[in-house]
Amino acid sequence: MNYPIYKKLDSIPADIVSLDDYEQLARNSMPAEVFTYIHSGGADEYTLARNRQAFADISLYSRVLEKFDTASTRTTLLGQEFRHPFLLAPVAHQGLVHQEAELASAQAADALDTGFITSNLASKSLEDIAAQTGGPKWFQLYIQSTREHTLELVRRAEQAGYSAIVVTVDVPINGLRNNIQRSGFQLPPDAQQINIQRVKSQPKELAPDQSVIFQGIMSESPNWRDMEWLRKITRLPIIVKGITHPMDAKRSIELGANGVVVSNHGGRGLD
Repeated sequence: MNYPIYKKLDSIPADIVSLDDYEQLARNSMPAEVFTYIHSGGADEYTLARNRQAFADISLYSRVLEKFDTASTRTTLLGQEFRHPFLLAPVAHQGLVHQEAELASAQAADALDTGFITSNLASKSLEDIAAQTGGPKWFQLYIQSTREHTLELVRRAEQAGYSAIVVTVDVPINGLRNNIQRSGFQLPPDAQQINIQRVKSQPKELAPDQSVIFQGIMSESPNWRDMEWLRKITRLPIIVKGITHPMDAKRSIELGANGVVVSNHGGRGLD
């Protein structure tokens, strides 16, 4: 990669004791523009700030003096058993920060008995990542510009042993992230999207009354018909990720989705 990590650590520093500590360590360990790319939200980052605050506002209402001899954090989701009610969410381009990229993340998930969701935009092939993971592994799918390419990805995931398809629907195009624009960050040429075929889109001829956004950039975005088609081509459970409206959740289930992920993409899409 053109963006190597500045500092390699042989062990976890003694002052790293919480998740927030890792944020500061990351800031000090990678190029500033890469950290900005990872850390930024959409536009003015109001949604990003509200996400953090909403999480901080969740309180635990505890009970005491209970017996814990049969206590467990195990849960069953879509017929699959997990030791904890957590999965590692799909994160793209992990090769920006480590040469082992998603292979290392998958191994970490395995070591902690945690489910792993492989990103469609991973730096490593979905087959190699699956081979590194013994526990449940799901594949995140962005519906491609052609059904042929989408079908190919689904079949590869099935053959590699993934046990669910997580369809991300809330970012048909990348959001504008002002801090990334200010930093001048661009994905380096060797940050290849190894799992998908690059298809050059030809500029569309628009009528004078048509929108460059709706009839132009968004013209190839997926729609409910694509979800109906996807349900027909695979027997794997389908989870629709990026739902924030109850009517969209309802329609997803009506079309055969097995679940939804309520998500605003970490505040990285729309603000």
